[in-house]
Formats: sequence, structure tokens, C-alpha cells
Amino acid sequence: MSGVGIDVPAGWHTDSPAGGAAEVLRLFPAGAADPVVVLTVGRKTGIDEVGVDGALDGLTRAWGGTAHELRRSGVTWPAALDPEAVTFTYEDLRGADSTWQAMAVAGHDEEKTTLALVLLVAPSGELETSAALEVAGTIRFDG
Repeated sequence: MSGVGIDVPAGWHTDSPAGGAAEVLRLFPAGAADPVVVLTVGRKTGIDEVGVDGALDGLTRAWGGTAHELRRSGVTWPAALDPEAVTFTYEDLRGADSTWQAMAVAGHDEEKTTLALVLLVAPSGELETSAALEVAGTIRFDG
């Protein structure tokens, strides 16, 4: 991805849906039909905390009718400036009787030219120990 790197674990696969102004990379654990990490990268001059807020606002609107227990907070992400997060839960969108936990984290690079937004999902109660969170920890701005 342009300006951002991520380590993909052995056995996982990725895809990059076409279209849109931003680059998107979806990461799937071995055998999974759904991604557990979705990394979106946008490039534009002058990205700052306003851009980070805007990215999370857009995600919040997109999940608005589905998300529960939505919380926004600052977060530590050593690779990014002005990082913020949104956490929420949602019911399985395919009608299965399960609840999922999600966290979206956004931040930008030092040059203020690249914004990264990563969405992580895991079964409810498992996000903090999930492979998705571990993979997200490898995201870095490559310049």
C-alpha cells in the first residue's frame, strides 16, 4: 500500500477491492470467509487531527444503524500522529446469533500526507487477545 506497511501472517490471505479514492487492503485468517483486519489508506497534503476525526466520523456514520456501545477515545499508536479510536459491538450481519467487537483506529504520518484507518473485528470479548490486534500492531508509515 502506498506509504503504509503491514505484516501479513503466514497462511493469511489478502484482497484489495477496487474503486474509491483510498486504497483498501483486507486481511483474512486461513480459511476465513470474512476479513478481520481492513486497512484503508488515503493520501493528501495537510492531513492532521481534523482528517483523523473525519475518517472516524465517516466510519461511525457508516456503522450508525448497526453499532452498539459506540465509544471514542484517544489511543497509543507509536507509528502515527494524532491517533484516535472508536470501539463498538455489533450483531453478526448475516443473521447468525453472535456478537462481534470492533475497533477502528486512525492516525497520520509525520509528513501529514498519509492517513491510515484500520478496522479490527473479533468475537465479543476476544478483541484484546485477537490475531487482528496483533497484526494491526505491525502497521507502520513507510514514507
